[in-house]
Amino acid sequence: MARLAKMMTGLKLGLMPTVFATVAALYFAQDVLIPLAVAVLLAFLLAPVVTRLERLHLGRVGEIQQMVQPVPLEHPVVVADDDTKRLAPALAAG
Repeated sequence: MARLAKMMTGLKLGLMPTVFATVAALYFAQDVLIPLAVAVLLAFLLAPVVTRLERLHLGRVGEIQQMVQPVPLEHPVVVADDDTKRLAPALAAG
C-alpha cells in the first residue's frame, strides 16, 4: 500500500511539469495553430459544396472557379500603415 501511495505522488509530480509544458507550447504556438484551426474549419464547412460541385463533373479547375467567383474583387481591402500613407503621395506624383 505504501508503494502505491509513493507511486501516486510521483505521478502527480510528473504530471504538473507535463501540463505546464503543454500549456506553454500551446501559448507560444498560437500564431501557427490559430490559422491552422481556421483552415481546418473552412475545409469542413466547404466540403459539402465541393461534393456537390464534383457531382456536376466540373473538374478541379471548374470547381475552384465556382468557389472563388463569388468573391468581390472590385473593392479589395487594403490595409495601409503609416509608411504607406507617407509614401502614397510620392508614388502618385510619379
